[in-house]
Amino acid sequence: ISYLAADQEPLDLLLLLDVSDSMRDAITAVNRVTGTALGQLKQGDRVALARFTSQWNLVVPFTEELSKIRTASE
Repeated sequence: ISYLAADQEPLDLLLLLDVSDSMRDAITAVNRVTGTALGQLKQGDRVALARFTSQWNLVVPFTEELSKIRTASE
């Protein structure tokens, strides 16, 4: 997220994280970038978290409680 105007509607963001074996060495960097992205969100924005290997799995449905997303993405 590089720019959000103050007059924009709240954002719904789905984070889809690749947790397959091929990403094993990059998981720390992915977690760091996820935290950075969450830090850019405004009050009222909602985030959902899903993970995938060969199939995707919804881990946290859309929520404004970003702490749930942070905890689940670690």
